[in-house]
Amino acid sequence: MGFAIGITGATGVTGVTGEVTLRVLQERAFPVGELRLFASRRSAGRTIRWKGRDHPVEALEDARFASLDLVISATSAAIAREWAPRMVGAPRAAKFYQVERQLNRIIRAKIASLVPLAKPK
Repeated sequence: MGFAIGITGATGVTGVTGEVTLRVLQERAFPVGELRLFASRRSAGRTIRWKGRDHPVEALEDARFASLDLVISATSAAIAREWAPRMVGAPRAAKFYQVERQLNRIIRAKIASLVPLAKPK
């Protein structure tokens, strides 16, 4: 039995943040029972293969979070202001806040190690 998890990122789950988030969940053997992926309308309908299964990408605008235990989100401030109140409606969101913070720290560190820093000229 695993958690019902939703993932969205700065450019939706289809960008680097989404990729790294899925990699970290797999590396850490996080118990995922249901996985829902969110991105822009432009990316909706695509599928992302994870752990041997194809998972459809849903439009964030159409998202329903009530059935999710945890939503992992790394978005811009503007998107966060609009969507965070809806995401917090997930039944056990408060309980998993610490888990999400830990995962976000791991994900940010992973991304930082993958993206070279720009050197000033």
